[in-house]
Amino acid sequence: MTDLRYALRSLGKTPGFVTIAVVALGVGLGLSTTMFAVLDAVVHPYVAFRNPDQLYRVNWWFGRRNPMSSAELYRYIRNESHSFEGVIPVGWDRGILERNGQSQEVQIIRVTPRWFALMGVAPRLGRGFSASDGEDVAVVGNDAWKRLFGARARLEGATLTIGGRPIAVVGVLPRGATGGVLMPMSGAVESSSVALRVMPTVRLRAGVTRAQAEVELKQLAQRLTERFAARDAPFAFEMYPIVDRREELRDIHKAMVGSALAVLIIACVNLAHLMMTRGLAKRREFALRMALGASRAAVVRQMFTECAIITLGGATLGALVAFWGADILQNRMPREVSWIGLVQPQLSWRVFALGGLAAAASAILFGLVPAVRVAFGVNLDDPLKDDAGTTTGRVRYRYNPLVVAEVGLALVLMMGGGLLLRTVHGLQREREETNEETLWQGYVFTRQTGDTPSGYDNSRPRPSRSAILSIVSATPGVRGVALESTRGVRGGVITGEMTQDSNRTFTMREYPVVSPSYFEVRGLPILKGRDFEPGDAAGSRVAIVDALAAQRLYPGEEAVGRMVKLGGPAVDAPWVRIVGIVRSPRLLQGDARYAPQPMVWVAMTDTTSTPKLVIRTASPDPKIAATFQTRLHDLPGVGVSLWPWNYSRKAELASRGFLAKVFVGMGAVALGLAALGLYGVLAYAVSRRMREFAVRVALGAEPKALLKMVLHDGFVMLLGGIGVGAFAALAASRLLDSVLIAVLPSDVTSLVLCEVVLIAAGLAAALGPARRAARANPMDILRAV
Repeated sequence: MTDLRYALRSLGKTPGFVTIAVVALGVGLGLSTTMFAVLDAVVHPYVAFRNPDQLYRVNWWFGRRNPMSSAELYRYIRNESHSFEGVIPVGWDRGILERNGQSQEVQIIRVTPRWFALMGVAPRLGRGFSASDGEDVAVVGNDAWKRLFGARARLEGATLTIGGRPIAVVGVLPRGATGGVLMPMSGAVESSSVALRVMPTVRLRAGVTRAQAEVELKQLAQRLTERFAARDAPFAFEMYPIVDRREELRDIHKAMVGSALAVLIIACVNLAHLMMTRGLAKRREFALRMALGASRAAVVRQMFTECAIITLGGATLGALVAFWGADILQNRMPREVSWIGLVQPQLSWRVFALGGLAAAASAILFGLVPAVRVAFGVNLDDPLKDDAGTTTGRVRYRYNPLVVAEVGLALVLMMGGGLLLRTVHGLQREREETNEETLWQGYVFTRQTGDTPSGYDNSRPRPSRSAILSIVSATPGVRGVALESTRGVRGGVITGEMTQDSNRTFTMREYPVVSPSYFEVRGLPILKGRDFEPGDAAGSRVAIVDALAAQRLYPGEEAVGRMVKLGGPAVDAPWVRIVGIVRSPRLLQGDARYAPQPMVWVAMTDTTSTPKLVIRTASPDPKIAATFQTRLHDLPGVGVSLWPWNYSRKAELASRGFLAKVFVGMGAVALGLAALGLYGVLAYAVSRRMREFAVRVALGAEPKALLKMVLHDGFVMLLGGIGVGAFAALAASRLLDSVLIAVLPSDVTSLVLCEVVLIAAGLAAALGPARRAARANPMDILRAV
């Protein structure tokens, strides 16, 4: 208790020291605890469903000979399989939600009443669907309920307006069940020939493994292949787990936790610096106490008591930071972030246990060690040495390894933030150049009257393209409409005209088939040649390539007028003539993560089936899309599925933007702590060498020379940290590989920019001690003697 009272009294005399130490340690502990919560949510995810490891979605692939609809394939799996406890249909749709005078797009999940029982989830408010429910009821997810209706605990009067229709909310799902809006699916999918766009959700029987179920699905697919003689494009089924635990996503979580631990290490190193500096500053006091009979153990205990008090304050502040960080991740994290596998963290007992362990380790490793070093380095004649007129050397402060480690760790975190910022910048630039906010895409299909909007019927004739285009074009607010479809590339390779030295090719799995107005609607300008014309759609084989494809096929030559083969050199594939070159899209939807891929577009003919609508509106107002969607629905037997062109890009931008904020924040904290550590080391070194600097001035040294001397010491430590941190940053940035787009993990530009910022911040931190050294006055030293 005596040590405690003395420690409190001693710390009270140095509030600046206490504030810096507590804030630095508290921020490090708080960020680490928040990331521990993310890691705990990954290892022990909260899932509202019963036995989620038994739940899977089934997808399929088939060729152009397939005569079965998706609902027929669902019924085939339901009736022929024996590995599943239950098989239910699930469909996805999108609608325009109007609330408080504003419109927004929402995801609609179409399910049958059996969905709740099979998934093992019950609404926390209200009820699920029943057989008597029509299409004007909905069950919403917990997040959507909070966003739309706040924290109210009753369903009375809860109504949504989707597509101009009032939808009564009859239930609210618990947290973690779904983020969208559930609406009933027509029961016709279970028994009739009506085909709905569905994907089966299955639950494995007890004792059946995923491998056994996949073997059975492979056998079912083989039967369909033999039945329809589709060996050139066989059927295939694949199972996807409901709870996505992809291994590549674990790298993201490792990077987030590692970044927080790096900040904690930097904060602890600063704590060690501060405690060492404080102990050395009090060495005269310690020497006098030992001369009066105190043991070295008592001195260690006294210093460790002060460190324990600081650690307790830092842990308290860290708990507040963790609560604040968890609240941000739970309630303010963009919904699209779940696309990259992040889960909502909870501050469980495991998280606080890890946080407490980190605090205890910080106190012991970075508090006790400096205390022991100071206590056993004090001699009884230290007070006499302090009064001597000698000077201290600068070598012991020049290459401080702890400062080098701090700078290196800060560079690693800044590199991660820089890579993500470049990814976000690329996505944002692509959206701005093509104005994707006003671009929509969708399909028009035939459905039977009374079915859900997600239903279609292959047996009925499709509406004419001219009727569809005229209705959409006549809608107020629509600036243009085009059609797009895709065809497979034979052999997966596009081939240019043969030359004597090589075959000019590039890989491409499928090529778009588009209408003449496509490029104007997309916002891709024609650089050379011409656009498609109405005569091209009559059957002439012409193509337009982007600038990258033109350079790949005909480097240094004129590509317009040359031929290109829609297949490999050795396969029987059609040749088309290039009539124009367009600007390359910077980032493509699909697999082009690192760089834009060469593209070829072919003119659409009347034989092209199932085209996709591409619509450009005058503004991003969803009401415009809702208007022409309603007009298309007025056509007899026509259904419409519509969504924004940048839907996936928007999710990518939101998720990467959130990660960028996390890593940039971590990097900024690490940068500040590293600068603080450099400042502390140099400030203490200058205070110990003020007598030396005064003697140098007395002997004729210029203040600029002293300024350069201290800045040189700081610059040497910065260069050492950057040299070590550059290699560590290039290695650690590979953990972010799965979320980078159009940027390599070893991006040199990001590394150089981070190094420049780090050097600037380090020199700014060193400038204060350097200016103090330059102001050394010999008269002050003489007065102090």
